[in-house]
Amino acid sequence: MSADIPDGYEPEPEDNAFAALVGPIFQKMDGDRARFLFDAKEKHRNPRGVVHGGMLMTFMDNLLAHTIVHAIGDARKATMSLSCDFVAPAYPGQRIEGLGEVTRVTRSVIFARGAITADGATVVTGSGVWKLLGSTHPESSIKDPS
Repeated sequence: MSADIPDGYEPEPEDNAFAALVGPIFQKMDGDRARFLFDAKEKHRNPRGVVHGGMLMTFMDNLLAHTIVHAIGDARKATMSLSCDFVAPAYPGQRIEGLGEVTRVTRSVIFARGAITADGATVVTGSGVWKLLGSTHPESSIKDPS
């Protein structure tokens, strides 16, 4: 695992204290989609020696929430639902990457999905719904690509 961060990535904003605790986590834009990564370390493993599912879900939640920010701006929002399917294990020493996309925007909720890989192999897929708080957002032309 390289200690160097790939070109174009930057640290996740410092206002996320929990992400700083489990990170560092890095991000970059890939067109309209957000890419995130972290290098899995011993602190991320569970007693069986694989990256803890809670870490991967935390990573997915951050990935999709930031994907929404890049798609519609920094609206106040809260995770309503987050579903993750664990496809394969990830291990300390691997580079963990995620790519998310917004699939639908309504006046009050936003839908997003993503995938997490470990050294290029898919380990988690996920989707979620975020509630917009404090105001409504105009419906978007973003449509579910599937």
